[in-house]
Amino acid sequence: MTEYDHHDIFYYITDPEWDPVGEEVATNTIAYHRLIESEAFRDKPEGTHVLIVHGKVLNYYEKDVSWEEYEELEKKYPGKYFAPITEKTVLLRRFSANDDTIRKEWQVNICLRSTVNVFNEERMASIDNGFRMVIDTGSSMTTIPFFLRQRLQSSREGWKTEYITATGYGEGIRLFQASRPWLVCIGNGNNWSNWF
Repeated sequence: MTEYDHHDIFYYITDPEWDPVGEEVATNTIAYHRLIESEAFRDKPEGTHVLIVHGKVLNYYEKDVSWEEYEELEKKYPGKYFAPITEKTVLLRRFSANDDTIRKEWQVNICLRSTVNVFNEERMASIDNGFRMVIDTGSSMTTIPFFLRQRLQSSREGWKTEYITATGYGEGIRLFQASRPWLVCIGNGNNWSNWF
């Protein structure tokens, strides 16, 4: 396990946000990484994803589940760990945060809203915490800064506990995917797009 993994496990156990499932998430996270490190999934024809509950493999799945199925698993097995049997990675790229009409990159403000609870909404200016938000028209994934997620009513609801590891710029950083659709709008702080 990496230093980031150790940090997450400590965070799950000690942060009140994770009560009452933090210890279960930590146990399942440790079990998953032990299985990955021991190559226990190496020749498993059972599927591409695994469900871990109470530190044990409960089931294999042929493919990733929909966000509705993911939330059903979370209700049925609070603190479960559902992840691919082969760790996924995503390539991150770094961009200038200046208005650049040649490369089609703009610095923007972003607003994030839950589709389940409309009061669970947060905005971030393009320079909050020294972060520069850039729209990359060639990107395969939208990345929301973790500190924006932390400012929501609940930084846990609507996000997977399993992560994808970044390669390239920011190598080793963990990206947590949304477990349900979120509404996003962008703007310059005064004018905003429609929710999409």
